[in-house]
Amino acid sequence: MMAQLRNPETGCSWHQQQTYSQLSSHTLKQANEIADAIERNDPHALKQELGDLLSQIVLYAHIAQEQHDFDFADIVTAASEKMRQRHTHTTNNSSNQTKQKKQTKHQPKQDDFFADISATLSSLQRGQKILDRASQTGFDWDNWRPIIDKVKEELDEIIDAIDNKESQARIEEEVGDLFIASTNLARHLNVNAEEATRKAGDKFARRFNQLQQTLATIDPEEKDPTLKQMESAWQQVKCDEKRPDIHQAAHQCLMLSGNVKGKRMHTDLLYTHWQEGKYQRLAQQTPVERIEIPGRPEKPQLVAPKKLKQRSLNTEKGRASLIHAITHIEFNAINLALDAVYRFRDMPDQYYTDWLQVAAEEAYHFSLLEKRLQQLGYQYGDMPAHNGLWEMAVKTDHDVLVRMALVPRVLEAHGLDVTPGIMKKLEHAGDLETVAILKIILHDEINHVRIGSHWFHYCCQQRNLDADKTFQQQLQQYMSGSLRGPFHHEARLQAGFSMEEMKQLERLSK
Repeated sequence: MMAQLRNPETGCSWHQQQTYSQLSSHTLKQANEIADAIERNDPHALKQELGDLLSQIVLYAHIAQEQHDFDFADIVTAASEKMRQRHTHTTNNSSNQTKQKKQTKHQPKQDDFFADISATLSSLQRGQKILDRASQTGFDWDNWRPIIDKVKEELDEIIDAIDNKESQARIEEEVGDLFIASTNLARHLNVNAEEATRKAGDKFARRFNQLQQTLATIDPEEKDPTLKQMESAWQQVKCDEKRPDIHQAAHQCLMLSGNVKGKRMHTDLLYTHWQEGKYQRLAQQTPVERIEIPGRPEKPQLVAPKKLKQRSLNTEKGRASLIHAITHIEFNAINLALDAVYRFRDMPDQYYTDWLQVAAEEAYHFSLLEKRLQQLGYQYGDMPAHNGLWEMAVKTDHDVLVRMALVPRVLEAHGLDVTPGIMKKLEHAGDLETVAILKIILHDEINHVRIGSHWFHYCCQQRNLDADKTFQQQLQQYMSGSLRGPFHHEARLQAGFSMEEMKQLERLSK
């Protein structure tokens, strides 16, 4: 293939024109693109960039072969021989390894001790290699402390050069000495100077972008902020970086298992601390993962819904079974709200406030029901339960619009339909304590479904979608044949449903 591209008559003009020197700049660029793919943790891009580098190596080999310098086989042979020489532990004892490696790798010319250190390296890379080479002769400090003094000395010399109005060339020389001293300090601290400088540049860029956003939030009309305003915003950005990420905090709370009491406590604190400004949003810092199994205690045993026994509410055990089922729903609702915070990261701040509030209130509901279970002589986990709510969470984890349409507005909204009837049956059975708890839950759940409705309509508006038609599409795609009436129209209308949506529900439930 490369021979065809290099063909003087029928080949590619770019490949025909390449020489060692012309191709070298492309190779340096390619190496940077490989490093960038590694930094972005993008295996697909890394594969592509390594392929491009391999193509360049093949091109170098063809140029060399045309000039009778060497060919591709010579490159492979040289690489194999160098590897064999550098890894002498396969044939030599370990006491000679370090000495042999240094002798093999570094054989500089007599007139220039650093001649074989490439001049095409970045300044920091070349500087670090030069310092490493000099260190092999013993020309180095034993520890990092004297280098700190050297850095201070070089900084003082820059100040003197400026104060004495010395030439620009002199100032440049002193600045260069400071860089070399700083690079030497990095060596002694086992820090890659090139990598550290790159990360510092990235950090500055990230902070500056955040600074601009902060200024725009403070005064959107201000076109030319003063240096004082920018410095104040800069300090605010630096302060914000010390606050933990709300998405990761929600994930940690979501995955808490075993200790249900601890999960409730952390959920409450999460909402409180978010309101107090102790968290920030770092949407791009960590990838979003699918969560097949959230944090939960070992019990209850999860079974298919059809395997759950229906018990009469006229018996204490029957009422305990019902309360246990609702307790399990509330526990899942905690995880669902936390997942909504963790998973969907490009929503307005109010979205996270709303769902953290929902999580905290679901935790409160759980505590009320758990206490009631204990009064009846049972613990959460004593009876089997189903996992339908979380299964829908997994099905909707790809899109916040789909999640808002189906989890709060279908599954959780079903509670609005059935709770009044359950309350009447419990009241008839004389269980007024549980009725009082369900009254609190029903009041809060109307607001929870309303929150889901609000953010569903927000997503539709952002995407220029008709909300009624979109809701119908989601119902047909995900809930066909599984909708059950009758529906509590009054509660659902309070929770943000439109009359058209109620008609859709009635049609699909028949």
